[in-house]
Amino acid sequence: MTMTRRALLGAATVIAVAPAVAATEAYPGRIVLRASNKHVYAAAIEAIRACAQAELMATGLPGMIVSLVDDDGFEADLCIGWADLASRTPVGPDHLFEIGSISKSLAALALWQLAGEGKIDLNAPISRYLPLHCLPAEPITAQQLLNHVAGLADGAPIPPNSPDGRLWTGAKPGTKFSYSNTGYELIGLLITQIAGRPHPEVIRERVQKPIGMMRATAHIRIEDRGRMASGYVTADDLPPMFGCPLVEGPWNEMDDAASSVLATASDMAAYLRYVIALGRGKGAPLLSDASAKALLAKVAKAEEVGGGYSSGFMRTKIDGRPMLHHTGGMQLFTSSFDVDADEGVGAFASTNGTLAEHRPVAVTAYATRALRAVRTGKPLPPQPDPFASRRVDKPERYVGRWVAADGAILEIGRGAIGLVARSGDQTGRLEASGGKLMTDLSGFRAATLEFSNSKGEKENRPPDRLWYRDRAFGRIQPPVLATPTVPDRLVSLAGDYSSANPWVGGADIVVRGDRLVALGIGPLVEDAAGFWRAEEDKGGYERFWFDTPVADRMYRLISSGATMIRLS
Repeated sequence: MTMTRRALLGAATVIAVAPAVAATEAYPGRIVLRASNKHVYAAAIEAIRACAQAELMATGLPGMIVSLVDDDGFEADLCIGWADLASRTPVGPDHLFEIGSISKSLAALALWQLAGEGKIDLNAPISRYLPLHCLPAEPITAQQLLNHVAGLADGAPIPPNSPDGRLWTGAKPGTKFSYSNTGYELIGLLITQIAGRPHPEVIRERVQKPIGMMRATAHIRIEDRGRMASGYVTADDLPPMFGCPLVEGPWNEMDDAASSVLATASDMAAYLRYVIALGRGKGAPLLSDASAKALLAKVAKAEEVGGGYSSGFMRTKIDGRPMLHHTGGMQLFTSSFDVDADEGVGAFASTNGTLAEHRPVAVTAYATRALRAVRTGKPLPPQPDPFASRRVDKPERYVGRWVAADGAILEIGRGAIGLVARSGDQTGRLEASGGKLMTDLSGFRAATLEFSNSKGEKENRPPDRLWYRDRAFGRIQPPVLATPTVPDRLVSLAGDYSSANPWVGGADIVVRGDRLVALGIGPLVEDAAGFWRAEEDKGGYERFWFDTPVADRMYRLISSGATMIRLS
């Protein structure tokens, strides 16, 4: 995964700035019932609307669209909150949202169409069709790209800035799942090469229009900006914590097949209806039934995404039932969909704001449960906890007085809601973030708090060490913190690196004792092949090269083929 400051470093927020949407302010809402049938969904729709609004209230995100369908013709679109905060324009049924990586399934369908017409063999090396000198030395196939088993890095650019100018593989192609946006960028180039037209045009004409996504696009262009909801992010020095202040984010044109579809709520309802049919082995109007069945039959084992992956579709379960699912995360929008093909129901949700890894998965999961309950004559499920993803598990493990070698004190205690952190006369909130804690406490906003135990990690043993960037805190007073000699070579590599490319962002490399650490990723080790990699990434999917020494410190970091320049 490409290191981005927002997604991986987990910086924090300023309490004094008011949230974009105050907790006491009502979100406007609109329900568009496009079609109904024998099932009475009124109570379910209201429960789903309440779930979506609770999610917005908890996160502070401005707006959301929700699409609901069943296989009997029912369709409802929920438009909740604000499409633009400055003008207080409510979200409406005509607003375009970026669906992010859900776009992958549309590119996959286009490629399967071309395969059905005999224009590509999905099991042949892509070099047969795509004359790129930057392809890896080891042959990879289109089917391996479709299922994320080609062994490619997640976000390496094409072509990459690597020692030989080529992409690389972190595992033998076909042997291991590893999510790769680079792989789907190659799928877009394959579609362009085979069809003889830009892949956004091919996806639009061959996939979107035939299934009824009439207002959708397959690329993000300036000409469509006026139809889009405005997207929001935390400011650069603020964290992705729930309820944090938001600002309108930077907007960029894109045509990457991995993530560049724009769609309205009704477009996504049409998409869901097709996915229900696909899940039942029906390919029309895009594929033959045989191709539809083959597409989903080719499953890569992928516990990282819920169990499996088939050509743009995650294979997950909700309440033990098989689901087709995917999420999407862009710079300004996040999305999720769930389809229970056996029961014939589906739901999609998208927000026009981002808070790191957060996605509206709780909303789509609840929506499919609620629609299923109506169809099976069961009570509606209880509402999910909108704060669940950010609540700190076993908070008592972190409560206490943490002291640095220089005597600085950080206290973690219980507040009215969750944990709080204190330093001097400053107080801040704490939230869970991928096994770490993030805080809006002044002086601790640039990275997450990482905990460990000096005697080894065991579930029943509370941590006795806290790392904030390259600074260690211990539980005892005075702290007994081993301070190994720091090798000069590691000092020359450490620094704050940045890129002007918003998708690359930056990397914060620090030295902890005698180890080089990429914040948000973990310890780095130097591979015998001449690159640095995460300690757990044995094959080197993501590779880091440091070069251009200036005044005994490296000036440039190449992160998985993308160039970053040292800021400090």
